[in-house]
Amino acid sequence: MQEKFDIVVVGAGLVGLTAALACAKKGAKVCILDQKKPNIKEDKRASAISASSFVLLKKLGVTDFLVGNIQAIDKILISDSRVGRKNKFNLKFQNLNHANYKGYMIDNSILKNALLKMVKKIDGITIKAPVKILKTSTNSSKIKINLDNNSIIDASLLVAADGKNSNFRKSADISVRFTHYRQSAIVTTIGHEFVHNGSAHQFFFPGGPLALLPLTKNRSSIVWSDSSLASDAAMSLNDSDFIDELSHRINGLLGKIKLLGPRQIFPLNLQMANRYTAKRLVLVGDAAHSIHPIAGQGLNLGLRDAAALADNVALSIRENIDLGSEVIQEYEKWRISDNNKLGITTDILNRLFSNKNSSLRFVRRLGLNGVNHSELLKTFFIEEASGLTGELPTLMIEN
Repeated sequence: MQEKFDIVVVGAGLVGLTAALACAKKGAKVCILDQKKPNIKEDKRASAISASSFVLLKKLGVTDFLVGNIQAIDKILISDSRVGRKNKFNLKFQNLNHANYKGYMIDNSILKNALLKMVKKIDGITIKAPVKILKTSTNSSKIKINLDNNSIIDASLLVAADGKNSNFRKSADISVRFTHYRQSAIVTTIGHEFVHNGSAHQFFFPGGPLALLPLTKNRSSIVWSDSSLASDAAMSLNDSDFIDELSHRINGLLGKIKLLGPRQIFPLNLQMANRYTAKRLVLVGDAAHSIHPIAGQGLNLGLRDAAALADNVALSIRENIDLGSEVIQEYEKWRISDNNKLGITTDILNRLFSNKNSSLRFVRRLGLNGVNHSELLKTFFIEEASGLTGELPTLMIEN
């Protein structure tokens, strides 16, 4: 059997599903391929959703499936801390309920389930999973994809959303810039005695940042970054000892706490592709960029990739231009500068805060206190975190 599509998206993760929905909304006929059957339960992480990303999800109809399962972030409190010291927050972003700035936290499994529900409602999207790609070939007018079920797919463009170890990026000989932080992040979900009141907390410790991020039902997502050795040691603790150590680090901020799910550990690095395009190929999400979680912006960058790609797809359809032509070069120019800027910023922040240098600690606290007393600077940083700066894709603009 042979089928023809405008776009094939490889990877049914959060960014791949969003890219498919965004491109279909602009009029493209889309096929999603994944080697595994979509599993909404395997990812125990949660993600921050910026204001502009929320607009995107709303325009795609995804938020209809998120009612009651998405937690607004009303405050962000930042502390340059030492373990065991009394909690002192050097920088506070409060009253973030302005519609333009409002960010949210959501379980990845819930978001993925909502995306899948929306995908199944759209006539212009076909999803094939599990399926294995045997080979691909390109010519002047299309990319041909042979699958292990003896079917063949022809498309104008392949969108690689196949993660940080992207096979399509490697096969296209697209090089990456790579920095290993020698850090790992432990991710889990906790329940707690005290209500979080929509507050997100970030503690900067010498080994790395520890974030408490509010979820629904009085839960919080933990992202605890530390040196790889320290993280491995923390993972080796039994649940009771792990909770004791975590509670000690946050100084009882949320009262008694308990684990609500398994702990997962992820190595941390900076990985930026030097190109986002090749012949009839574009990279989105982690296939193009992977940054430190210190700013909580990893998923938001991928969602902006998806929305920007959709704008270029819309132009191609409107002007009757081949999707595999210079249109995708415009996508690359647009996204690579934006993503590189945030990659560099998170790299600098991690190096600045994840160390024991007393002189740098003085500079950090001076800077945090300075920002805390300047409404102008606070507004600047909130607009950056909300994804409201730079050129926004049309699907991310509220209207």
